[in-house]
Amino acid sequence: MTQYDDVAAAARMVALAMTRGKSPARSGQYAQLVRRFDAEPDFAQLVRKVAQGFDLTAQEAHPQAGLILATTPETDFAVSVADLVPQTEHRPLYLLAHLAIASRAFPRPEDLDDDEHVARISVHKVDEDVRAYAAVLERRAAAADGAMLGTCGSARGGVPRGMRRAYLPG
Repeated sequence: MTQYDDVAAAARMVALAMTRGKSPARSGQYAQLVRRFDAEPDFAQLVRKVAQGFDLTAQEAHPQAGLILATTPETDFAVSVADLVPQTEHRPLYLLAHLAIASRAFPRPEDLDDDEHVARISVHKVDEDVRAYAAVLERRAAAADGAMLGTCGSARGGVPRGMRRAYLPG
């Protein structure tokens, strides 16, 4: 294999990592590149340099997940919250969903000693968690509004003029 073939293979690995739905389990070529990344330090360095050319950082290669890429502040490939959730009023709901998933997926202290523990996540449980978190936020917002009313002296009730609650979409 020539150095140009190595560059092409490294670029292909980065391209596969950036392609939605691609994984080493679904692509023999990708699986071979992951094994090569792990076995050949020079090839791994070449992959990192190709990623760097796109303002990305190659974190590691995993047999199931493939090449793990991270964005840098300069890259055009970064995805922002605004890209994922264009409606500003829906962003808190997405945040609550991420919080619910993380709280179910990450191990609790008692799970750290159990080598066989696998976190199980279901849509139903995440939905329950999101609703519970939203209820807590609504209670806190109502309490804060009441405290604001007491200090602002609004006789009309409700949220004082100029203040707005947008915790969850209506």
